[in-house]
Amino acid sequence: LDSEDMVANLKHILFPAGQGFFAVKVGNNTKLPDSVQRYISMLTEVTHDQIFNSNFITEFDEVLRSLIHFGSASLFSEWTVKTGLNYRNSVIGTYQLIENSKKLVDGIIITVEYTPRQAKEEFGDEAGPEVIQALSDPKKSNTKFEYIYIITPRESVNPNLSPRVNSNMAWEEQVVNVKEKLIVLESGYPQFPYHIARWKRPANEKDGRGISTELLPQIRVL
Repeated sequence: LDSEDMVANLKHILFPAGQGFFAVKVGNNTKLPDSVQRYISMLTEVTHDQIFNSNFITEFDEVLRSLIHFGSASLFSEWTVKTGLNYRNSVIGTYQLIENSKKLVDGIIITVEYTPRQAKEEFGDEAGPEVIQALSDPKKSNTKFEYIYIITPRESVNPNLSPRVNSNMAWEEQVVNVKEKLIVLESGYPQFPYHIARWKRPANEKDGRGISTELLPQIRVL
């Protein structure tokens, strides 16, 4: 119950009702023409509208809850022509963080379960023969198929190929169909698409600790 109150209060502080919670700016102390200032103000307003019309707040509730309890949270963001802005919280226990030498998270490994229909929507005919076969069997419509997403910085970039090409972007993505041992997708992102938060990060610990994690010894004593 306390965590529910804390989530609500944090959300109210971060996103005040009826107010913007960020502003788009250009440079430092830069004097811009009035037309540019108006455009930037309009851009800020439109961006807020798009975010609040998406599933951001719903997913961010889960992010705050994970962060408070367990100390780690992950939020994926994307934009597509079909759905517009879309956010997806990753459930605790389904992902592993990858840190670089600066102790910054720049990679992630996530396990996701899809029904045949969801897998088809995500990967098309490449989802796997068993998945495609299950699509035509009503008894298997709720069968879950496991996929592992691996997103890491791309080690080898082709200088002769545009960085806008998926297979040459700064972050590479591979998705594996676990049961059939197939790579069903190879793609990329220009930026790391997962926003990672850690409530408290003790030295030499990668995943972070939350308030509930810190209280576990006292809970066990009780």
